[in-house]
Amino acid sequence: MGLPEAGGDSYELRGLSWGDYDGDGFLDLLGGATDTKHVTKVFHNVGGKKFVDVAASLGLTIPGTDVGAIIQAQRTVSIRALQDYTKSRRDTAALQRPADTARLLVLDSLIFQTEAEVRWLDLCEARLVQLSNLRA
Repeated sequence: MGLPEAGGDSYELRGLSWGDYDGDGFLDLLGGATDTKHVTKVFHNVGGKKFVDVAASLGLTIPGTDVGAIIQAQRTVSIRALQDYTKSRRDTAALQRPADTARLLVLDSLIFQTEAEVRWLDLCEARLVQLSNLRA
């Protein structure tokens, strides 16, 4: 299974496994990254309607996991994707034809989703700092 990225690169996941890790009755999906530049993905099935990547938040439950490093790695990947989506949208819009409308709408959606993920990662990092201050 490949997750397309802007710019033509592929994000390959191998060793896909289905399972209900949280016991909510909906099958979730785990995909192992094929290289160290990418993060293994855990997709939570939200009520049988959509999948949400929850790999970073699950790291909190694994002893010895450097969650800060996971957040930074995911932020790097997300910001790179956001830059690629934005460039692709700008290039497409500069020479827009009626046939490009669907592509522009998809790119807009990817940009908004990725911006939201980066904001969420910022919040995760802030909560980790808050937690470490409480423990000190």
